[in-house]
Amino acid sequence: EEVPADDLDDEAPSAAEEELQKPPPSPPLVAMTEESDCETASTATSRSGAVLLRWLEATLKRSLGDDTAAESLTMCVDVVLFDGTTPINEESLDSAVEMLRGEAVSEEVLVEFACHAADLIAETQ
Repeated sequence: EEVPADDLDDEAPSAAEEELQKPPPSPPLVAMTEESDCETASTATSRSGAVLLRWLEATLKRSLGDDTAAESLTMCVDVVLFDGTTPINEESLDSAVEMLRGEAVSEEVLVEFACHAADLIAETQ
């Protein structure tokens, strides 16, 4: 069902924000290993990816002082890194870093983000 163009501005961000706001609680470590096989076949953001995104959002909120901007930038990074068609890779990481740099995110945050994301890339290879 298509949403009329004039309704997209009001509804799309709230639906995306709603999805971002309700990640499942972290299960105990034992359950995590049992469930992880199911999730790797999914197009959803991996558990490690979700941890990275939560870290990024919290860090952006502190560094930017603007919760809405931090949430929006985190959603953009989620789309760039975890689009569902390919695993996170160096090219998508470079795109995410450049996008954040274009939004005046500090180099300190960018370097730390790139390090965390590089660790995630290494895990997926």
